[in-house]
Amino acid sequence: MNDYANRGVFGSLDTGKEFGDTAQFTFTWHGNRPVRCVVTPPTLILRDYLPAVPARSDLYKDMRQLVQQFGDPLLPEHRGIAPSRAAVRVSNSRKRLSLVIESLDGDYGYATRKLIFVAHEVWLRLQSEWVYYLWDELKAPME
Repeated sequence: MNDYANRGVFGSLDTGKEFGDTAQFTFTWHGNRPVRCVVTPPTLILRDYLPAVPARSDLYKDMRQLVQQFGDPLLPEHRGIAPSRAAVRVSNSRKRLSLVIESLDGDYGYATRKLIFVAHEVWLRLQSEWVYYLWDELKAPME
């Protein structure tokens, strides 16, 4: 995560908090939105990445399908997630969508890079297909 903050991808990154086996970091991204990353090996979660996403909504279905596509072994390495190395999915709790990746080989650098890649692809999908959601729920600028 520090690499992303140092390169200016994230607006800021806190020093994190540890609770037993769990570490939690908060950083800002996409218009200074706070994003919470929870690490409980072997799982990394961008907790509550998107608010106001009902579990049975078209938006949730689209995000779930998008994220599942990254596990396709036919995708080029830079576009996909090797099924032998990590598994990615979305979860939904109280209308808040989280992005979850499980490291299957213990390479947390790979899992982190792929989780950030998936989060960015979700953001791009929102910008192209769900602009009203961005405007209404995330108060994104209309330009």
